[in-house]
Amino acid sequence: AYFCGLRKSAHLPGGRYACAQILIQRRLTFLAGYSLGQVYHIVQLAINNKIMGYSHGMLVPYSRSQSMVKDRHAHLQQASIDSSSATPVVTWDVLRRCVETLVEEVRAGGEPVCLSSIKRTFLTRLGVELSETALGHAKVSE
Repeated sequence: AYFCGLRKSAHLPGGRYACAQILIQRRLTFLAGYSLGQVYHIVQLAINNKIMGYSHGMLVPYSRSQSMVKDRHAHLQQASIDSSSATPVVTWDVLRRCVETLVEEVRAGGEPVCLSSIKRTFLTRLGVELSETALGHAKVSE
């Protein structure tokens, strides 16, 4: 109830540890007696259970988060990128071919691709936009 009742302009730090520190500093009665580690865990649970989400690097109620927008786009299998871009958005068939290309390049001695840079790699090396939401997922790691 506390998180959902935050004012529209209210937000908490995006880091779970910093968020837990702020919540403890606010001396909220429902957190009385909990350690910093326990509050940190509560923050993580709030994120996992879609009570809180991220917006511009800050934690906000899930209903006002970019996380919710991405989940909606994923459910509708819509790209959550700028639709005015001339770069084609990857489909499942194209994704398979791109992954095969990247695997073959690595087998031939090329540099491995990190998950953290996979979207940039698809754009710069393969010329397609990897939009996880267009493929029905809110995160690339899903």
